Amino acid sequence: MVSFVPGLRTILSTILSESAAASNIGLMGALANLGGFLGPYVMGTLYTRTHSYFVRVDLLTICLLLAALLVLTFKPSTQTQRIS
Repeated sequence: MVSFVPGLRTILSTILSESAAASNIGLMGALANLGGFLGPYVMGTLYTRTHSYFVRVDLLTICLLLAALLVLTFKPSTQTQRIS
């Protein structure tokens, strides 16, 4: 369920400075908690309105593809500044 975390943290550390990466890891945790709260509600609402599981699978597929496209747009910086 959380296999994305090491990859996401690696992407964040290559793109951002250390302090910005640390704050974004906190933001990632907050958004994950929000998704854990809203996810079941949204999926239940979709099932109640459509009486079909296919709409839910389609929504998850679209979100996965959008996330993949978002990751592909990131370019690591050529300059790395590390604070000792």
